[in-house]
Formats: sequence, C-alpha cells, structure tokens
Amino acid sequence: MKKLVLFVGLGVLLAGTAAVAKDTKMKKEPMGTAAGDIKWETDPKAPPGAPSIHVMWGDPTKGAYGALVKFPKGANMPMHWLTHDNHAVGMAGTLTITTEDGKSISLKHGSGGMLPGKTKHTTKCGDDAECIIMAYQPGKDDMHLVKDNKTAAGDMKK
Repeated sequence: MKKLVLFVGLGVLLAGTAAVAKDTKMKKEPMGTAAGDIKWETDPKAPPGAPSIHVMWGDPTKGAYGALVKFPKGANMPMHWLTHDNHAVGMAGTLTITTEDGKSISLKHGSGGMLPGKTKHTTKCGDDAECIIMAYQPGKDDMHLVKDNKTAAGDMKK
C-alpha cells in the first residue's frame, strides 16, 4: 500500500508553483487575494458537508490548480479516492484523512501532507472549528465515491 508522506508546507507551495509555471496558459504576473476578498464556492450538486473552494491558480475542472479548501466543522466525507496526488497544508482546524487500511494523518495549522492518487480514504473535519487547507493537485480535480467495495466514478467539479 502506498504510504502517506508528511513534509514541510513550503514544499507543497514550491511544488505547486513549479508545476503551474509549466502551464503556458497561466498569466505570468504576480497574483494574490486578500483574506477579506476570498470568495468561497460550493458545487450545488455536492453532498451536504462538502467543502467550499477558493481557486488561487489554475482550473480544477481542467488541470493543475492550487486552492484554499474549507470544510464545515464536523464534515465527514465518505470513503472516496482522487485520481491525482493531493498535496495540502493545514491552515485552520484539524482535518483528519484516514486511508482504507486505517492509516491517518491530521492536518493542523502549519502542517502538511501528501495523499497519493487513487488512495481510498475518508476526510473528517473536527467538531470544534471549520477546517481550511491550502491544496495543490497536478491534474483535474475529481472525487470517486467507494460503495460496498466497488468504485462508483463521478466527478465533483468545483
């Protein structure tokens, strides 16, 4: 089974920036968003408890991207997998990711992690506060639900 790899949050940002720099469709100019200007979006077809997203760069419906992702406190995403590796840095709250074999990591403020693509896992935000992570994926975002040990593929577009 693939291992979860913990690493320093700066590595996530550097890896994301390097990969996105290869995207010739990206504007090559400084960019940023002030905290008060963040606009959270939630897919209207997403299940209750689904995260909201603020895309920082790229386009998660088409390819590589970096985004802030906010989970409501107590959110509990069922067993699922993502096609691409998911790199994340904890910004607020405690987000716990548990693989189907019982290994888990908790992303808290300042901690980072990587979940290999196609790793079946659940995602839970603590009950005490909403969870916010800075996430980077090298390809299109998708979410494939796992039901009764069978995989039902379906995109969760953000």
